[in-house]
Amino acid sequence: GLSVCCGGILGLGETIDDRLHLLEILSGFNPQPESVPINSLMPMPGTPLAENGGVDVFDLVRMIAVARIAIPRAKVRLSAGRTRLSREAQALAMFAGANSIFYGDKLLTAANPAVAEDQRLLRDLGLLPQEPNPALAAPPACAERPCSPAMAEAHEAPYAPCPPPAMPSRRHLLRLLPAAWLAASCHHQDPPPRHRLPEQALTVVTSTVQAADLVRLVGGEAVEVRSLIPPDRNPHLWQPTAADLVAIQTADVFFLSGLGLEANFTENLQTLRDRGLVVGVLANGLADDDILHPTPEKSEPHFWMNPLLWAKAASEAAAVLSEAFPPSASWFSDRAHEYGTELQRLHQELNRRLAVIPARSRFLLSSSDSMAYFAKAYGLEARGLASGPDPFPEKAPSELSDWVADHRVRTLFRESFTPAAAILPLSRQLQLLGDLPIISLNLAAPGTRLPGASNELKVDSYLPALRYTAETILGRLRVE
Repeated sequence: GLSVCCGGILGLGETIDDRLHLLEILSGFNPQPESVPINSLMPMPGTPLAENGGVDVFDLVRMIAVARIAIPRAKVRLSAGRTRLSREAQALAMFAGANSIFYGDKLLTAANPAVAEDQRLLRDLGLLPQEPNPALAAPPACAERPCSPAMAEAHEAPYAPCPPPAMPSRRHLLRLLPAAWLAASCHHQDPPPRHRLPEQALTVVTSTVQAADLVRLVGGEAVEVRSLIPPDRNPHLWQPTAADLVAIQTADVFFLSGLGLEANFTENLQTLRDRGLVVGVLANGLADDDILHPTPEKSEPHFWMNPLLWAKAASEAAAVLSEAFPPSASWFSDRAHEYGTELQRLHQELNRRLAVIPARSRFLLSSSDSMAYFAKAYGLEARGLASGPDPFPEKAPSELSDWVADHRVRTLFRESFTPAAAILPLSRQLQLLGDLPIISLNLAAPGTRLPGASNELKVDSYLPALRYTAETILGRLRVE
């Protein structure tokens, strides 16, 4: 019931003839090996081969291509040495005939590419991992033939009735080298489509505008999205209307943001699911330790202010949309990955830019308590005048007044849709400048533009809105 895994290591000082002899022997096994790993030497300090040079990429690819021809049913494994190969070189090896890699952060003695890097490479190449198959049997041997090439040389009886094995000679393999190279380089055909879009776009309803923006980017042309909460409105105050409930019940998919943001939405989600509606909660994509808790019984719901957490929400959106229309699963997953990459780049940019704020000025006061995730992501300390749906207090609490005085806070950042007059009494009490708008609770109305650090930003979508908010905070705090 066992099958053979047998390959070789390139870079030991062998000749091309030695390599072909290896494949000649392997192709004569009865049955041929199920697994043929092709390794490149990883020179280790203190070993006799520590000074050996690396294997030429094209030599490695030729070896894989000939192995695929000589042992056609084997899993030809691109094995040790992948950390020294570029993504392009690994892709060339796979198109030449490698159809397996060793997956994980470490081989026996050497590092392996990171799991996330392998996942990204396979996704970019349009390749899908094969599902485990515990029922897979070992390749059957032919009872009429010897099991090894050495025994075959001394075997006098004819091989019939078994079909003759594929046992190319070294001379034949040598003649195959140009053909294998040509096949590896020029004969790759585009893979079949990995997904199918719905004939009619999925109707998707979301609670918030930022959730609609996210789902629209993940779903692309496969979705038509609308949000129930209008732009420039406090989502904590949303009271679902009868029209909202009809829109939800007639949709294909419904998304909430979650973590208590939509506290006034009291419909039972499981009841909606039982009626055939696909329901998603974006916050379900977060890990427990991603979520901030201002009190033990309360979760902080404004997680979109950390772009890395919003990338996790994109993956959650892709999973929910895939449940609604499985043939488009790879479409949703790919788009979520692309958007997640954009979000990671934005996070890196903001982290670099906000790092210039002096330590004495890294204290952020806003009209709403919606900046906690942003503050944690970029090393700031944040406070807010009002919490969620609560109105602004007539007088600043003494604890907040002390915090402002202790840290010499000079600016009160105002939520863009909050009238300046609403916070004027508090800003005067605390002796703060209070007319710098930021965007944290909701996105602005379509077409809204606000001045950024270098140009006007259209702040009706997530990426420019977050960049605008960061630039506004940076522009003020770095000079305080």
